[in-house]
Amino acid sequence: MENRYYEISDKYTSPEDVTFRRVVDSLDNECVLSVIEDVFEVDKGELLLQRRDYPLRGVAAMLLLKYSGLTQRQVAALLNVRSGSTISKQLLRSRKLLAEEEEWNCLVAKCEEILNELRGTEQMLND
Repeated sequence: MENRYYEISDKYTSPEDVTFRRVVDSLDNECVLSVIEDVFEVDKGELLLQRRDYPLRGVAAMLLLKYSGLTQRQVAALLNVRSGSTISKQLLRSRKLLAEEEEWNCLVAKCEEILNELRGTEQMLND
C-alpha cells in the first residue's frame, strides 16, 4: 500500500491531491460545462463570474466533480475560484438549495441524465 501511495504521489505537486478513490470513465470538462450551459440557459462567462450567493457555480462544481473526475482544487482552478475549500463551501450551499428548490433539482437531474447518456455513449465508443 505504501508503494502504491508513492507511485501515485509522484504524479501530483501537492500531497493532498493523492487519492485512492475509484476511477470511473470521466467526461471532458468542456462537455460537462456545455451541458450545464444548455440546460440552465447560460453562457460559460456567467459560470466564471464571481458573485455573492450565486448557486450555479456550486452546481457546476458538483457536476464537474462527479462527471469529469476532477478534484476540488482542479474545479476551483477551472471555475476561477480561489481554492478547493471555497468549492467545498459552494457544494454545501448547492446541496441545501437542491433540497429546498424543486426547479433547481429538476434542472440538475436533467443535466445528470444527459451526462449519464454521454458517459454511456463514450464507453461504447471505447469498447
